[in-house]
Amino acid sequence: MSVEKLVMDQGFAPPVAGLGLPRPSKRQGGRRTGLVLLAGACLGGVLVCAVLMPLVYVTVSQLQADKSELQVDVSKLQAEMSEVQAEMSKLQMDKSERRAQMSELQAEVSVLQADKAERQADKSELQAEMTELRNLVTSRPAPMASPGSEARQNATAADGAHRERRQADLTPDYGDVYVRWGRDECDGHADTLYSGIVGGAHYNNYGGGSDYQCMPKEDVEWKRETERSSFQHDSYMYGAEFYVSSGYFSTENMGSITSPYNYDVPCSVCHVAGRSTHVMIPARRSCPEGWSKEYSGFLMSERYNYYSNKNFICVDEAPNLVPGSYSSQSYGARLYLVEAKCGSLPCTPYVSGYELTCVVCTK
Repeated sequence: MSVEKLVMDQGFAPPVAGLGLPRPSKRQGGRRTGLVLLAGACLGGVLVCAVLMPLVYVTVSQLQADKSELQVDVSKLQAEMSEVQAEMSKLQMDKSERRAQMSELQAEVSVLQADKAERQADKSELQAEMTELRNLVTSRPAPMASPGSEARQNATAADGAHRERRQADLTPDYGDVYVRWGRDECDGHADTLYSGIVGGAHYNNYGGGSDYQCMPKEDVEWKRETERSSFQHDSYMYGAEFYVSSGYFSTENMGSITSPYNYDVPCSVCHVAGRSTHVMIPARRSCPEGWSKEYSGFLMSERYNYYSNKNFICVDEAPNLVPGSYSSQSYGARLYLVEAKCGSLPCTPYVSGYELTCVVCTK
């Protein structure tokens, strides 16, 4: 039997030749093999760890770097969100401020509108008072005392006592004069100095006056020592007639007459107290602000192709006609409606062929 077999079978080994050591038994050989295997496994694990650890370290480092970058990005985003929120808050504050400013402006506009309405009401009241005062001034009789003096009146109170009231002289000591063509009397607020008929030079004469005159109908006065019955001076005053058909002037003051054609033209000279000037405005039917309207009507003059040139006058739109004066005279002055002729006169707002209106205003 061999030594190895003996060792395996008996569990012991004889001394090794030349060493003086006993041979290992079978049990000791198994243990050594396990230790070798264990040592190999550990050595393999160490090798695997030695290989994997750098990879794991690199991976962890990369993950930490990515995490740091992500944290930086998150911080940037948070900062940007904070800025956006700050801007939104600022915008909301601006919006609130603008709303407040708009509310203030609306309140100011409302106040201004209320002030405007109050001023307009005050203006209307003042105008009504001025109109009433003017009517009072023009309707009351002239005072006997000198201008600026005061009249005293006594009145009895309810208890029988006497009290004194003073009324100042409100009649102005100045006024303005104008001619109202086409009417034989002035309105209530103006005094009629005299009534008359319109006169002028012959429509077909070269000479004579170039303006219309309001000739008195009554109380004509002559200078006897120079009066002659012959015609030796060759300048004449004729009456004037309407040369216009129906449909233009109002017939409310004409009675039964429907057309002014060939009727004599009346006139009146008017004095209005408290005014210092007057103006005739062509192509208007109303007065500027601050002026008082006396009357409105149509602009009239002589025919364009007649020899006698006449100035333009404003004839009342509701004229009186001299009763019984209708006649077709071949001599005398005439009154024709004036039409616009655009060209040098601008076609806007004027229209060729339209009859021009007019208004007389005082202030």
